[in-house]
Amino acid sequence: MKKNILFLIILFSTSNLFGGFYAVNISTSNYWHYTEVEKFETKIELYGLFYETTINLKLKLGREYYWSNACQKPTAGNYEFIWSFNLPKESYIKDFQVWDKIKEKFVRAGIIDLSSAEADYNSSVTNSVNGLLRQYMRRDYNGSFNLQYDMRIKPVDSEEYAEIIIQYITPCKMQFNKRLVIDNSSQFYSKYSNYGNCNKYANPKIRVIDYNNPDTEPKNFQNVNAQWTKAGAFWETEIYLNNNYFNNFILEFAPESDNGKFLKTYTNTGNKFYQLATLPHIKNELRYPRNIVIACDLINESLNGYTRDDFLEMLKQPLKISTTEKDSLAFVLSDFNVTFLDTKFSPRTNDLIETRINAVKQTVPKLNTLPYMLKEIIQFLNEQNRDAEVWIVSNDYQTAQRAETVMELLQQTYFKAKNTVVFKIVDAGSSYRSYWIQNTNYRGNGYLYQNLSRLSGGNFEYLYDIYAWSIIDKVIDCWAPTVTTVEIDPVPNGGVSFSRVNLNGGNNNFDITDRYFQYGVYEGDGPFEVKFYGNYLGGSYFTNIGLSEDEKDIPVNMAQNTELYWYGNYIMNDLFLQPQSYSTIKYIEELSVANNLITPYSGFVIPGPDGYRGFKRIFLADSTDDNNKPQKDDPILPENISIAAYPNPFNPYTTINIEFNEESLKGEKKLEIFNILGQKVKSYNITEVNNSGMFNVVWNGLNDSGTAVASGTYIVLLKTSTAAKSLKLLLVR
Repeated sequence: MKKNILFLIILFSTSNLFGGFYAVNISTSNYWHYTEVEKFETKIELYGLFYETTINLKLKLGREYYWSNACQKPTAGNYEFIWSFNLPKESYIKDFQVWDKIKEKFVRAGIIDLSSAEADYNSSVTNSVNGLLRQYMRRDYNGSFNLQYDMRIKPVDSEEYAEIIIQYITPCKMQFNKRLVIDNSSQFYSKYSNYGNCNKYANPKIRVIDYNNPDTEPKNFQNVNAQWTKAGAFWETEIYLNNNYFNNFILEFAPESDNGKFLKTYTNTGNKFYQLATLPHIKNELRYPRNIVIACDLINESLNGYTRDDFLEMLKQPLKISTTEKDSLAFVLSDFNVTFLDTKFSPRTNDLIETRINAVKQTVPKLNTLPYMLKEIIQFLNEQNRDAEVWIVSNDYQTAQRAETVMELLQQTYFKAKNTVVFKIVDAGSSYRSYWIQNTNYRGNGYLYQNLSRLSGGNFEYLYDIYAWSIIDKVIDCWAPTVTTVEIDPVPNGGVSFSRVNLNGGNNNFDITDRYFQYGVYEGDGPFEVKFYGNYLGGSYFTNIGLSEDEKDIPVNMAQNTELYWYGNYIMNDLFLQPQSYSTIKYIEELSVANNLITPYSGFVIPGPDGYRGFKRIFLADSTDDNNKPQKDDPILPENISIAAYPNPFNPYTTINIEFNEESLKGEKKLEIFNILGQKVKSYNITEVNNSGMFNVVWNGLNDSGTAVASGTYIVLLKTSTAAKSLKLLLVR
């Protein structure tokens, strides 16, 4: 039986699809939604900044439950199985396999161009098995891109099992003391309520390994209640669903290193890639002593999905992290009246924080006292005659209803302070109530908090509408010392890094717990020296951070993921956003073939008849469209003429190596560089070169006018009197 399995991608801009499964009878076009799951296994391998997910699914059509006709079978015949699922935009599928029951093994897909993939799938006959995976790029309601997929396999007999493997890589969600894995594999698990009596549903099995910390048990961060056991190198669990659905789950892992320094490099075909992470490493001597008033104005039993006690317990960690033994603390809380737990500032100790927060837990006020609390804090500081920081956590939302009220409160608090007071405010309110003030809509006390923090040079963070795992990070961002406008320059030993991509979610301010994440390309050797630049306490901050290679033994596929992810990002977030000229499309297809990645213009196919067929359409496009026009023989290039460039990709310069033979030295010789639109940007007259052998030209990324050209793809064209040869360059600034 012939089997063709294809991957392809189609680009749209519409609303999101939900994950789901259905089948269509090929003969009758009738739909069927019910399945029987024989096997569902998810394997997660984590290393450094990325994790790799492998989903193994085996299922067949199930029975439908009716009150009058229980457990009805689908109509006999061949079906097309169809899945809709989505992945984050930053995920890249790297592999797709199908079980071949004749060969009794999984068969891995190979690359094919989009048009051929569509033609193969649509022209398949009933005695062949064909598969198709389409990728859609859509915007969600926030305007963010998400990748969604439509996967199809046909024909599958109504009594036959189908089994697939899908593998993709994703960057971890990074927190101050953890890495989070957000698994979306449940989209493939098709289970319907009330059908358990008709169909068999295998419990989902999950296998995980963190190569950075292989002996550390993963934590069930959210949506999964599992007991983990060690089986060989992996941690394993089975989710017992009973009558429940299998939901997406979140797992928590330890940081990639225990000292805030991580580096892993990978070399393939002359190109060198790296991934790294580093803390700002602010030295203790740079942390000056402070007086800090910690004010708790929390009235509810439930706060941002936590109980009040759990929320306060969680605050202990940011307090300990954000302060040092040099600091002095005073605690104040809301009761029937504003209550000071300290009549003066006390030296900061862990025991003090534990004792005071436990005391706050014991007092649950009926009403917020925020405006009175602010006034009494200023009075306290004036009596103490101290400069201070005021750290507030409150769920009050009714104080700042009018601009006049806020201005009056500012006059009675901030402007009455005799000394410098800096406000750092965490809004823990969950109310959606908002107020229209001075042509702007402010939620809760936002207008008051923004003015207090702005006037005093402090910080303000909302906690509503954020994921539970981000709450501690938000509090630390508000309270902890921070290096702002950060840039880093990783310098390998004897070399340079370039084509660098940050994985910091657009953030360029880093508190003392925030790790800076980056991957890229480099020349040279390890170790790296990271030059860390920013602003700290109103002045410039600079430090050199040494990073040595992580020596843990990891599988090749995990080391290779840095390279695959770099190419995936380059295709989707650089090349794909450029004008889609013929040259750009061809280049994207070439990169997808070389790196086995899905792109908007290519897919996978099983079997691949030969190396030519997959891109037949592309090669044909290079020939004339007029079949009656006489064909000219292609010029025969001299055997020994060659052109190469290193490094490539490059920034800021590359060396173009040209080798001539005696025949090619005769006559005029030109070296020209064009952009992807066909416009010439640089030319070299090399007619005077008369010696055979190697000749080098260094291009520094400037055009003939001396202006730096933009990042992107460039074509080098070498012309002699007897031949022409081209080379593609990639400049990434």
